[in-house]
Amino acid sequence: MHDKKHMNMRKIICLCTLFFLLIPTHIFSQKTSLNTDIPLTPAFVFVPNENMQVEGDLPLSSYDLIRASLLFSSCPLDSERGIKTLLLFSEMAQEVNSPEYRQMTAYDRGEAILRLMYRNTLKTYKMAESNMDTLFLEGVYNCVSSSVLYYTLAKAAGLKVTAYKTVNHSFCSVSTEKGEIDVETTNPYGFDPGVKKTLPSTGSNGNSYAVVPKSYYNDKIKISDKLLVALIGGNNSSLAMQKNNYKLSIPLTMARLAFVGETVTSGGKELKNEVDITCTNYVYYLQNQRLYKDALTWLSKAISQIPTSPIWQECIDTTVYNYITYYLNKGDIEEAQNAYNTWIDVLSEKTRDQIPLNIFIGQLNTEPYSMTPDKALDYLDTMARNPLAQTTEGKTVLLRTKEYFWQEKIKPLVAQQLFFEAATVADQGLQDIPSSALLLSLKKQCLNNHAVLIHNQYATLFNQGKYQEALELLQRGIKEVPGNTTLLSDINRVQRALGN
Repeated sequence: MHDKKHMNMRKIICLCTLFFLLIPTHIFSQKTSLNTDIPLTPAFVFVPNENMQVEGDLPLSSYDLIRASLLFSSCPLDSERGIKTLLLFSEMAQEVNSPEYRQMTAYDRGEAILRLMYRNTLKTYKMAESNMDTLFLEGVYNCVSSSVLYYTLAKAAGLKVTAYKTVNHSFCSVSTEKGEIDVETTNPYGFDPGVKKTLPSTGSNGNSYAVVPKSYYNDKIKISDKLLVALIGGNNSSLAMQKNNYKLSIPLTMARLAFVGETVTSGGKELKNEVDITCTNYVYYLQNQRLYKDALTWLSKAISQIPTSPIWQECIDTTVYNYITYYLNKGDIEEAQNAYNTWIDVLSEKTRDQIPLNIFIGQLNTEPYSMTPDKALDYLDTMARNPLAQTTEGKTVLLRTKEYFWQEKIKPLVAQQLFFEAATVADQGLQDIPSSALLLSLKKQCLNNHAVLIHNQYATLFNQGKYQEALELLQRGIKEVPGNTTLLSDINRVQRALGN
């Protein structure tokens, strides 16, 4: 069996979804099939607002970006929460686009937008809360949702704004007369991090200050406005996966890819990788629920829609491997072989080579056990001609199985105390398996037991004074068990009794 490493589920962070790859536990028993048919279609297909749509490949309007963020928040645009959120955003967008803001310098305007967000909307930071309707209606936000809000308001205010992400964070920057200025949107004093800001006076203590360290933004990567908004869907997809809610997670992940587009340089490849991981996790989830048939059924539909990748290929290999192993453990060699024949063309070379060996071993571990020992050994001799019997694993199982059936031939003879006959059979087994320490040990034990029987018979004859019969018995015995010290000692004793 492949060595499938187990990875721990990672914690959701406020920026990019940490998509996690689950590996199935191999518990091979089949549960009853459930309705697990999840389509590989986006949760939504975004359509820009006709009145605000920008033609061509230009970025979406601020309003459309908020609309998309609501859809990634699973908030319908025509719902009460959706309508109210769009209204609140429109009011803020109008304010930042007012003459009062327009007359400010770009630097002051960028800082004023952040102050507006905290004055009007943002109240409570919560790392796992990315939904845009929750931000507007409850004031609960994280770095993703607050970055989306800042980005869209800065865009509406006429600023040149850029979105960034790091390994576990997102933020924005604006172009100003003082240069490119970073904006930490989770902090009301996060405009131009590293610059000391004076906080409102606390009275007797005089002025106090806030500084957001610039180190928060090391290794930043520039991302598109679409990818920034799609991070909301990424976080929600990852949260849904943690709850095994793939009916939400898969469509959200597909919507992210459809929204950003595979050809977009800033994130398309990354999103394709997340599609692979999400779908793989779903297939592994079904296997962990012991729904192997459902996993293969869904996989067969998904293969035609998901281009091959290392993650996806591993999923295909593991799923087919586990399905076949399930039938091998049941002893259903025919079904295992049928499954292999059905899926062989989509397997990697390594798995394609491994499964026939597993089936061969499955045959060795199953079929001869319904036969008599003699027929089983004849069957195993036939199987020994299979090229797979020359592999290290195949040879080991074949010899172990042969040993078992040679033992089965010996057992009834031992039960009847026919120890010499049993030793003879053990010797035949050694000619078949010269390296068998087990059969060699059995042969020695049987010969020793045979010698004990002869000794006991001799003792009876000797005690009856039948010395010549005793000697003849011992002479036959020493030929059968050469060098046996007990019998040699008995011969010496009876010869002395005979006067020899």
